[in-house]
Amino acid sequence: MLPTGGKEKDDDNVLFFKYEDIVKDLEGTVKMVCTFMEKTLTLENLRGIAENCTFEAMKKQKVRDYVCEFHKIDPPLSLFVRKGTALVSEIVWGILSCSGVIDTEEPLDKCLYPEMQVRLSKPNYEVLADMSSPRIIGTHLPPSFLPPQLFVVRPKIVYVARNPKDLAVSFHHHLSVIPSNQTYTTFKHFIDDFMSGKVILGDWPTQVTYWWKKKDDDNVLYLKYEDIVKDLEETVKMICTFMGNTLTLENIRGIAENCTFEAMKKRKVRDHICEFYKIDPHLSPFVRKGKVGCWKQHFTVSQNDEFDKWYKKAVQGTGLSFDFLTNTSQNV
Repeated sequence: MLPTGGKEKDDDNVLFFKYEDIVKDLEGTVKMVCTFMEKTLTLENLRGIAENCTFEAMKKQKVRDYVCEFHKIDPPLSLFVRKGTALVSEIVWGILSCSGVIDTEEPLDKCLYPEMQVRLSKPNYEVLADMSSPRIIGTHLPPSFLPPQLFVVRPKIVYVARNPKDLAVSFHHHLSVIPSNQTYTTFKHFIDDFMSGKVILGDWPTQVTYWWKKKDDDNVLYLKYEDIVKDLEETVKMICTFMGNTLTLENIRGIAENCTFEAMKKRKVRDHICEFYKIDPHLSPFVRKGKVGCWKQHFTVSQNDEFDKWYKKAVQGTGLSFDFLTNTSQNV
């Protein structure tokens, strides 16, 4: 519902729909949304999306049926895409393994995302349903798409936020190397969409501020990516304490050393995902740089000024701030 009775429907950033019109003409709706989002698709793509979004098709796909199964001892990870998924899942796996909570062989996928199906023969939510706890469950879903049961069971939730400039650079690269993803002709086009919340997975401020407000909940650990890479050993200790596990200092240091970007690159962490998407991991490995401040090589002065204005407005009044450089001198 629009808050002022629908007056916003003529705004250039609002597309107003009636449910009855959507179900009456799905293909026409897909075309309209595509045009609104300034994307270009073939007629075959448009029809494929429409067919995939009929109620019959969604029932067969069991869309959102996975929302029912979270367990108290599962440690989910909640992240906007490209914020340290591989790094944090490696840390959590190392803690569970060293503490003897899990004693299985090290799997390729230490963290599964219920909303995805990558490499495996069936959807991840079905794979997760067959797994025993503790399971490391990740998600890039916005808060409004998370299953209500998550907040009833209240498992341990590790949320990772990253400064939006480095995140935007990493996300743009991620989209550009995967053939099935939307690509952008220019970086400026991408950051315009990023600031407008028109990228895959939606609006960055909504996600980071939602979880920031929950940072004092006893089942939520809110981490900033910049703090993680600044002091990996301290991060391992913090996550270990949060999860209720006890490890020796030797174990903690061993996990930290194993989770440096240099170590993860040598172990080719998650490069199998690159192979699944037909990306040469030698040209673009899943674990790339992970450095703070890489945005300076991509943003122009004018783009940076515009982005700063957007960022300050996005976090205004929340008390949330990020380090944009490794020496933390630009804490805007």
